[in-house]
Amino acid sequence: MLQVADAPGLVGVEVEGLALPRRGGDWAARFFTRLPMRLSLRLAKGWRLAGWKNNSGPDADGRFTLNGDTSLRPHLVYDPGKGIQPVIQSIKIGAGNVLSLQLLGIAGRLHHIETSDDLTRWQQIKTVLIADREPAYVSLPANLDSSVQFFRVVIGLD
Repeated sequence: MLQVADAPGLVGVEVEGLALPRRGGDWAARFFTRLPMRLSLRLAKGWRLAGWKNNSGPDADGRFTLNGDTSLRPHLVYDPGKGIQPVIQSIKIGAGNVLSLQLLGIAGRLHHIETSDDLTRWQQIKTVLIADREPAYVSLPANLDSSVQFFRVVIGLD
């Protein structure tokens, strides 16, 4: 049995081009042992493989030989590049002047929601951890003291 532990930024796992099914949050499947095979990871944008936890994993080309039940734990790191930014996908006004924001961001990273009424002075109002493969939903009270209210989301420096 080959099992690959889930990690933020990990979107999928393939062995010899075949996608491994998810089982209990991890990817796992049974394979013949003592045969060389190639493992590849599908990563979310901005993530890269830094190595393997427990110093057990495929070589740099993804090649390895399964010698029995094996659990691999990829060590992934977020490496921000140009153009990779979180975004507020939608804002809706609900009952009681409550704003509902839908955020897309970088999985496993803290994101700060900030507000301003003049686009120059920003105030952090909420911190959100973005889950893997899902948007985050945040509810905030509307600022009734101002005729305009701007929002932005920034990646935390954690």
